[in-house]
Amino acid sequence: MQDKRCGSVPSAQTQPIEQAIFNLLLAEDHPWQLEDLQRELGRPACLVLICVERLKADGLVEQNGETIRASRAAIRAEELAI
Repeated sequence: MQDKRCGSVPSAQTQPIEQAIFNLLLAEDHPWQLEDLQRELGRPACLVLICVERLKADGLVEQNGETIRASRAAIRAEELAI
């Protein structure tokens, strides 16, 4: 469910946040909680959730409940420096 403060957010505005989330997930080899990402990035929970959903749709992150981590494909792509 989206927070009304975020509503519909254009991809151009979320791209830097998506990149920051992705970099955190790759740099820290452990699962993150949505709340921890929000705190680390200093962004509203709804915006972090939108970004995570977009990264999931691209196959870059996996989510199990509140736990988020980089997907195996994303980790492998980083290893190959793609």
